[in-house]
Amino acid sequence: MDDDGLQQLDTYPGHRFAVNVPDDASSVTVTLAMWSYDSRGLNEHTAIVVGSHTEYIGGVPVCVDDATVTLTCSLQAPGEGTSYVLRGCFGGSGLRADPLYVNLATIVPDRIVADLSCPRTTRACTM
Repeated sequence: MDDDGLQQLDTYPGHRFAVNVPDDASSVTVTLAMWSYDSRGLNEHTAIVVGSHTEYIGGVPVCVDDATVTLTCSLQAPGEGTSYVLRGCFGGSGLRADPLYVNLATIVPDRIVADLSCPRTTRACTM
């Protein structure tokens, strides 16, 4: 169990990335892409398969690996989210995050409390 009381799986905790969304937004779109790390210093990075989709060629379904995946989800109440399990094509080769677990959740950030001091000669403070 982790600090949140959730059961840990044999996974890397991954990255957490927060974005500011306008108050009137009803959905958010996220694009995922990953590359290998080149420890040799040659700046030669290889795209990692993060998902797949189906194309039809002559009416026959064909699985195609994707190095980039775009997800759109509806914003929900704070603490609620949408989970996705992304995977490449079965039997594919090359670098792949298979499966890749993605959770998009609505959070409410901590607000910074501030006091506004007004001089006595001012009847009202405006910002």
